[in-house]
Amino acid sequence: FILVSKNATAFEAYLHNKELLDFGLIISLITIFFVLLLFLNKRVFNRISQMTELAYEFSENKFENSIELQSNDQIDNLGIALNKMGKTLEATSLINTQERKLLMHVYNSLDTGVLYVEEDFTITDLNTIGQRFFTSYIKNDEGRFGIDSYYESLIFEAWRTNEPIQVEIQHNQLIFDVRFIPVEIDEKLKTQGVLLITKDITTDKQLVSIREDLITNVSHDLRTPLATIQGYSEAIKDDIAETTDEKNEMARIIHDEATQMSQMITSLLTVSRTKAGFSELNKESVLISAFFHKVINRFTERLNSEKIECDLVVKPGTSHYEMDEEKMHHAIYNLIDNAIHYAADPDLRYKRYIHIEVGLDELVDDLVITVSDNGIGISKESIPFIFERFFKDNKARTMPKNNGSGIGLSLVYTVITEHGGKIEVESTQNKGTSFVIRLPL
Repeated sequence: FILVSKNATAFEAYLHNKELLDFGLIISLITIFFVLLLFLNKRVFNRISQMTELAYEFSENKFENSIELQSNDQIDNLGIALNKMGKTLEATSLINTQERKLLMHVYNSLDTGVLYVEEDFTITDLNTIGQRFFTSYIKNDEGRFGIDSYYESLIFEAWRTNEPIQVEIQHNQLIFDVRFIPVEIDEKLKTQGVLLITKDITTDKQLVSIREDLITNVSHDLRTPLATIQGYSEAIKDDIAETTDEKNEMARIIHDEATQMSQMITSLLTVSRTKAGFSELNKESVLISAFFHKVINRFTERLNSEKIECDLVVKPGTSHYEMDEEKMHHAIYNLIDNAIHYAADPDLRYKRYIHIEVGLDELVDDLVITVSDNGIGISKESIPFIFERFFKDNKARTMPKNNGSGIGLSLVYTVITEHGGKIEVESTQNKGTSFVIRLPL
């Protein structure tokens, strides 16, 4: 056995000092960790939190705030980039907003109606014209989806076949071109909805009809008086008319027919020149009462033969008016001629009359002229088009043998408009018609 011994006092002192040193180091490391954590929290975490909140604000289109820079480190570089991104997003958002407003303005200003119908027949988007069309014609509370059954069937057919459908639909006197266009949105080319494009083509159809009827109407209106002139002139030439009275009667008829043709051609030229902007007004002060009596006197013979009473009422305070007497004479003449032409059947009226009233509307400073009758009236559907050239209300005005050329009321509207006035018509079939003219003082 070998026994070895050593004094452990120094070693125990070393161990004790080592424990104190280790404990001190741990406390120091913990202290350094918390100091570093506070530093990072102030310099990094808080800044990142601010940047995160700012990014959320940018996503909500709020660009009022920005990151305040404190030093030139990586965090501040990130803040600089975020601030620049915010300004870029703000500028882009402003441009997009302006473009969106412009597009919405153009969208709502279109003369074409646009409606988008989803698969469940819900209408999710429509412009101003589309809203009017939907309210007036498509909307129907009795349908399954609040849509008229006819439109519902067309929408379903376009959605089912995935093929566009185009139809012409007539409501009263209005004609619409309606297109049902399937819309494919997803990648599977599945129809998600149907786009309705509606356009009022009434005017286009009328122009086509007018062009087609122009030659027919004018040739018909000219052929009858020309045939009369030709026949009576040949009778005079061949001495068929033996007495002077017969020749004078034939000459008078020829003169009347020629006058009728001249009036029609003059009306056409007047309307065309006014529409083209080549017509001028020769205004002068005209005595109202004398003016209307002069026009009415031209119909004395016709009024007596037709047994139609025509009375004139000029209210007090109405004496003179500045107007083109010749043109206004043509306008009033056509209104009275129109009233006589479409007077009611004498068997249906105890009394047939034409009432003319002239007065002042002091509230708006207008001269108001009303020409009313108890004739056969105008159909409700035709009233919006009654002042169009060559338009004839064939639905209501079937009584006269010669229903005119369709120029007279167009000429009246043109003359009144040229004087800065307005003309309106109120009519009920089989009761009568009133034309109301308003001329500015």
